[in-house]
Amino acid sequence: MVNQQERAYKTWQVLAKLASGSKLITYEELAKNLNSHARAVRFPLSLIQDYCQENHLPPLTILVVNKTTNQPGEGFIAWGRENLVEGRNEVRSHDWKKNSNPFAYALDGTSDEELINRILTAPDLSQEVYSKVKVRGVAQMIFRQALLTAYDGRCAFTETSFAQTLDAAHIVPWSECTPDLRMDPRNGILMLCFHHRLFDLGILSIDEDYKIHFSNKQEMKLTEADHNFVSSLHRMQISLPSDKSLWPDKKLIRRRNNELNK
Repeated sequence: MVNQQERAYKTWQVLAKLASGSKLITYEELAKNLNSHARAVRFPLSLIQDYCQENHLPPLTILVVNKTTNQPGEGFIAWGRENLVEGRNEVRSHDWKKNSNPFAYALDGTSDEELINRILTAPDLSQEVYSKVKVRGVAQMIFRQALLTAYDGRCAFTETSFAQTLDAAHIVPWSECTPDLRMDPRNGILMLCFHHRLFDLGILSIDEDYKIHFSNKQEMKLTEADHNFVSSLHRMQISLPSDKSLWPDKKLIRRRNNELNK
């Protein structure tokens, strides 16, 4: 089986080097560098495009074009096609040497699927996975994929299943996490991005019985929509992973709530 993360590593190397000049590369030329078919390069390019978008980096994959049209293919969505020149200028002005290749962990053949499976089957080994991945953006992407699996692709608060809207919320925030907690699924809850924001602000929280709490300490005037989407969740039980070993850690919930109550 082809390891697309390993191909993404090689593709990143090619494009980061290319970004220091003024040239573009065709899908066919990139495929030769990867010893693959031109149609297959869309897989590593998609991984790089997602990484750049999620980490607010210039659209590195904008440098790959169709030899006939001299434009990126249909899978490129990271920049408006009406202004590709500006996008390429942003890529070329960025110092890519400051960004470690985010797919370096795959050089020994390790895939995302293996890492996701490892933290789901042995969450106590999450620190080992984090030390292998190293790059924050990749660690958070893998953490999210692990929670999508653990929660069967459904928001713990509402059971909504639109994957594009679901975030991996940390119970103990990333900035306060020790390395052993940053990718531990027991330090996470899958929820809608909207609720994630409110969770980070402490407006929504959960207790050790896995019930949701709504807090309106600022006594904001609530609309009907606020009630329907937020305050009505108060005292509702969250949906938990079918694997009890992946349930949110009550000690971490207590730690978070103690901080919120200070």
